[in-house]
Amino acid sequence: RVAAAVMAALIVYVGVSSIDNTPDTIIVTSKPYTEQQIMGNMAADLLEAHTDMNVVRKLNLGGTQVCHNALASGEADVHVEYTSSMFMAVLGQEISRDKDYIYNYVKEQYNEQYDMDVLPDWGFNNTYGLAVKRSTAEKYGLTKISDLVGVSQDMVFTPTFEFSNREDGMIGLTREYGLTFKEVVPVDGGLRYTAIDNDECDIIVAYTTDSLPAEYDLVFLEDDKGFFLPYYAVPVVRNEILEAHPEVADALNTLAGELDEETIAEL
Repeated sequence: RVAAAVMAALIVYVGVSSIDNTPDTIIVTSKPYTEQQIMGNMAADLLEAHTDMNVVRKLNLGGTQVCHNALASGEADVHVEYTSSMFMAVLGQEISRDKDYIYNYVKEQYNEQYDMDVLPDWGFNNTYGLAVKRSTAEKYGLTKISDLVGVSQDMVFTPTFEFSNREDGMIGLTREYGLTFKEVVPVDGGLRYTAIDNDECDIIVAYTTDSLPAEYDLVFLEDDKGFFLPYYAVPVVRNEILEAHPEVADALNTLAGELDEETIAEL
């Protein structure tokens, strides 16, 4: 009986010691496309470099709602999301173009509704933009979208199907800038790059962090009226994690304001 009691005590001691010496686990997730995989790996790398936690990558999980639900249920702890996606897709708000208002609103509501913190953005804005060939920009003196007034009626515009039917896409854009096009030819995904490269169109819509505009030597026209919505990348972390490990915020904040659209496109 004494031997059994000693053995039991040793088992409990060893078990507790092993638990105490094991770093807490933190799970990082992402959406299933290249930029998000990069963001997820960046977040995980920072946590591995600046904390003693056991970092687990669960990348390529799903869209905005899937990743949000993973954090809300505790199946994941960290996700790099975009401010307007949170503002509209998760919180159900109407369109806004005020970057600071959107950030402050999602930070407050995520804390109150979901017990999550929204950390400062990493500096880049993954939003829509209009791109033209460099030769086209030079020919017509185009540097901003307003420069298209008076020449757009002679140009073919190739957006994505989704963009062509959105109020925060072509519908609102043409109204805001007073643009009319010779023809609008929507296509799927990467086909718009093939179209402009083959001179089948003059203008395409692209994401400002896409890699292909540089590959095809395209230039983005400045959104001088601030029409396109702000989609700044921000780390979202469950408060339970931050309360136990405040170093998590310090690690992720090392990239606050440090990245721009050109850097992400190159990556």
